[in-house]
Amino acid sequence: MGLVIYPPTLNWSYMRQRPQHMMLQFAKKGHTVLFFNKTSVEGPVVQEIAENLFVVQHPNFFLNEILSKLPSKRDTIYWTSWSRKIPHASLFQTNTLIYDCVDDFPDWEQEEQMYAPLADAIVCTADHLKEKMEKLVQHPIHLVPNGCEFEHFAQVKKQSRLDEIPEIPPHDGPRIGYIGAWAPWVNKKIVQELSREMPEAQFVIIGPNLRSDQPELGDNVFFLGHKSYESLPFYLRYIDVGIIPFSINRITRSTNPVKVYEYLATGKPVVSTPLPEVLKMKPHVLIADQTKQFVKAVRSALVNAKKNSRKRMSFAKQHSWEKRFEVVDKHILAPRRKEVFSNQDELQKVIQSIHTTSTHVPLQHNTVNSYYENMHLPNDPAFVGSPSKGTQYECYFQISQSQLMPSDGTRVYLEFDLALEPQSHEEWQIILSAPLEEWQPDAITYSNRPSTNEIAKMLISQPFSTTVSFDVTKQVIEDGLTRFHLCSTAKKALLLDQVRLTCFHLNKKSEE
Repeated sequence: MGLVIYPPTLNWSYMRQRPQHMMLQFAKKGHTVLFFNKTSVEGPVVQEIAENLFVVQHPNFFLNEILSKLPSKRDTIYWTSWSRKIPHASLFQTNTLIYDCVDDFPDWEQEEQMYAPLADAIVCTADHLKEKMEKLVQHPIHLVPNGCEFEHFAQVKKQSRLDEIPEIPPHDGPRIGYIGAWAPWVNKKIVQELSREMPEAQFVIIGPNLRSDQPELGDNVFFLGHKSYESLPFYLRYIDVGIIPFSINRITRSTNPVKVYEYLATGKPVVSTPLPEVLKMKPHVLIADQTKQFVKAVRSALVNAKKNSRKRMSFAKQHSWEKRFEVVDKHILAPRRKEVFSNQDELQKVIQSIHTTSTHVPLQHNTVNSYYENMHLPNDPAFVGSPSKGTQYECYFQISQSQLMPSDGTRVYLEFDLALEPQSHEEWQIILSAPLEEWQPDAITYSNRPSTNEIAKMLISQPFSTTVSFDVTKQVIEDGLTRFHLCSTAKKALLLDQVRLTCFHLNKKSEE
């Protein structure tokens, strides 16, 4: 058994997807798993959320303060579903690097071609992805589609249909459900057609909205937003048919939807557009191409909702995450077991001894812009960088007078989350400075801004985490600094989200 690293691509508490499920399988098999959140989260730096599975809620603090304390003699497996994170495997003394190819995003293509050949093993969720990887690398590619936590969703079959849910009006007629991200590849025309042609039905959409448009889908369509994974069976008790109304494009041709297995595990009928990976699931899934056909298929599914319910569940059970992990274990993990050794007891002891927690102190900001050098910009977000010639954004920050710094802090970071990450050809330098004079928050402009004294520079090219961290322990604790200035050499306006001071301190219980 070894140490398994999943680098920051999403937060654990976000939509429960393949990365979380696969890491749970590693943990169940006795591996020690470190799942790194994409952005830093207030609270314990490392939190054990299941046996052998630890969520690293502050990746940068872990790298700076904890990583070097792990046993040097360890077997490290680095598993990533984003090729951009492959180079970071070198941070962890990786023995085996596994690239989990799950999507075919055009924006990822260049980096994938650069980094995928560096992997020791590659697994793919779809035939098209496997074919693509076979053109890049010589070693075997393993097909490991998505799956489901069968028992979590099969409980729906044992419970009665819900008469109502609190977020929407009571409804006696048919209920059609879509669970997942409301993403650009969802064909809104299909949903609009369903809404028009089936006014007697309710349409329930559960998941985060990733689209910029706000389509008018109909009065009988209800967006409930993101719901926790634990609550999904509750909502699935309310719906009668699950749908996957995806457009057919480059991305969806390689999509093996987790939701189709989860729908089927409930025994409920499913209607989907003809995604190549879903076509394999006929006759357990009804397939419809055009919008009119989709409406017809949904009506047919409602009429025969209970027919073949057990067969659908049986099919889903064959595609559990446990079954998926068996392929990984057989073809990738088993052949290497005799080659490596890891002291699991010592590893667990070190990780479980981490009792550091963090608290956030928000900072008030003032953005100034050289293009409007004499204009006060009270409502501008926190921007830095130079998006065009003659335009320079800078930002000043200070602790609110109502905020008190924790007195028991051992380390203090100035932090923010980047809304964008640099592309493979980009490098951004971000400069942290100390303002030398006070300023009036309601009157500061570019022309009257305070002068500054540089504290540190940071080169941002391929960040491990989207949270950027400057260690300002000396400046804050020893020098009493409460004001800061940030600027950047980036040739664009960088949005700095949630700029704060993060104070780290030992949990008092661990000191007793």
